[in-house]
Amino acid sequence: MNKPKFDRRKFSASMAALGVTGGRPLFAAAKNHEPEVLQLSRNGWMPNNERLPVLLYRGAFDVRSADPAAVFEQAFGANGWPPQWRNGVYDFHH
Repeated sequence: MNKPKFDRRKFSASMAALGVTGGRPLFAAAKNHEPEVLQLSRNGWMPNNERLPVLLYRGAFDVRSADPAAVFEQAFGANGWPPQWRNGVYDFHH
C-alpha cells in the first residue's frame, strides 16, 4: 500500500491562508528537517487516525537547556497554544 506523501509546504500555506500561523512559519522550530511519517492504525484501545499521519521531527528543539519544558512552551505559545500541563506523564492509560 502506497502512503500519500505529506506536503508540509502546501499544508503550511493552507494554514497561513486560514490565519492559523499568526504570520510565523508553522514548522519554524523544525529547522528544515524532513519529518518521519508514522501511519498508525486503530488498535482497539487507541483511536488513532488512519488517514492523518503523525509527523515526528527529531531534533526540532534543543532540549539541553536547564528547563527544556520552557523551550516547548515558548514555541507552542508563539503558535497560539498556551501552556496547559507541566508535571510528567501518566504511567497508565487515562
